[in-house]
Amino acid sequence: MIQEGSAADCTKRAIEVWQTKPVTKTPTWHTRPDEIRKLDQIRDASYCPGTITFDVSAAMAAQGSVTLEIRVPADVERAPDYGRTLGWNGHSLSVSYDSPPSILPQYQYNAGFPCDTAAPYRRVGYFSSLLQARATDPDVYDAHILTYEFAVWPRTDPGSRLTLTTDHGSVDLASSVDIPDGHLADEGAYSWQVRVNDGAETSAWSPTCSFVVDTTNPSPPIGTYDADNHFTFDGHGDQDIRGFEYSWREFVRIRLRVQAIRDPRVPRTVQRPKQNPRANPAPARHRPACPPGPRHRRSRQHLIRRARGSRQPTLW
Repeated sequence: MIQEGSAADCTKRAIEVWQTKPVTKTPTWHTRPDEIRKLDQIRDASYCPGTITFDVSAAMAAQGSVTLEIRVPADVERAPDYGRTLGWNGHSLSVSYDSPPSILPQYQYNAGFPCDTAAPYRRVGYFSSLLQARATDPDVYDAHILTYEFAVWPRTDPGSRLTLTTDHGSVDLASSVDIPDGHLADEGAYSWQVRVNDGAETSAWSPTCSFVVDTTNPSPPIGTYDADNHFTFDGHGDQDIRGFEYSWREFVRIRLRVQAIRDPRVPRTVQRPKQNPRANPAPARHRPACPPGPRHRRSRQHLIRRARGSRQPTLW
């Protein structure tokens, strides 16, 4: 940063900064050091005279000590209108340092479930379009200005990457994007990655996560019960059924027991629990063919999909 002293013509400004070979003795016009490369220039005539700045970071990053030359461009060296004086007491060199951010793999989520990096991949239904990730950044001042970039694609077509970004991210909370409608197909397998930028540095891409979209409900089970208070659940061979879940309720207020039955290929029979005498149904000869009267036990069964929690179960 350099403060200008005066200008021959404020409408004309052309100044360059070059890196030169090291100076071993006080230079003159005839013994100036050889130029290595031009680092920056300014040809903006606003704010005259004013404070002008140059970016010399390329040279500073390459080596710790550099020699700089400030000059007018060769094409206007003979034009007096471009003459200027610079205040040598008002120049300074400022340096900033930035640590790159990074994605925390343990905080990558799809539909609220942790990232699957290896098969078999989780089957998700509701919220399958929701991708979430959380990053870390050693620089305190960058902790709440992060930009997350998500990329998702069909596993069969890695070249068809859809990129989604979200700004104003934080290291304290996971940031989210929602895949637009029309980009996910039922029974489709997809992969995704995420990276983060803090305004100066961009992280590497995260590990690749994958999932399978499952938005089709399983078919209803076949449920029967007999006079001995036995309830039978039959998945009738539907391969989309992971198992059954059933519960006992009285007046829809008390849940006595919940149990999952994993194999839908074989009909399963369960018996009414006896630990709550108040919930006992009437004897079989007095019980109507279709409960639930206010004095009778009521049951509710539903199916569990292949990926537990991936979709609203079908009720019977």
